[in-house]
Amino acid sequence: MNLCFNSPRETYLVSHALFVDGAGAMIVELPKIIARHIDKVLQETFVLGITDWNSIFWVAHPGGPTILEQIEAEPKLEKSKLSISCHFLSEYGNMWSASVMFIMDEMKKSSLNKGKATTGNGFDWGVLCGFGPGITIETIVLCSVSI
Repeated sequence: MNLCFNSPRETYLVSHALFVDGAGAMIVELPKIIARHIDKVLQETFVLGITDWNSIFWVAHPGGPTILEQIEAEPKLEKSKLSISCHFLSEYGNMWSASVMFIMDEMKKSSLNKGKATTGNGFDWGVLCGFGPGITIETIVLCSVSI
């Protein structure tokens, strides 16, 4: 069984997990931990030599507004980079890992409607970021296709 809920303070993600063996997880300040490590994770992920994180498109798991703010702040992203993830969070909430599939679909539709050259808002390369139990940061390099 795994239970997650937000504390009264938005800056904290409180998780309590109880497993068969009785192990448990305690209170974690997830957004700040993500912010401290996101740049290193991106550098390790992008062996393509990309270091300007504004030169790629972003599909970020919308774990909460504070998480998205920290992802945006640390690598100094332009506000528009996470706009679809932010919009998705405000409209539908956190749908766990399935969120990123809907965000990619929305990005494809948005790119088409705006007349962009690719499904990644006109960018060739992108990153999908997900966050999970045990404070894991998962990234996948994405390649968009021409529209």
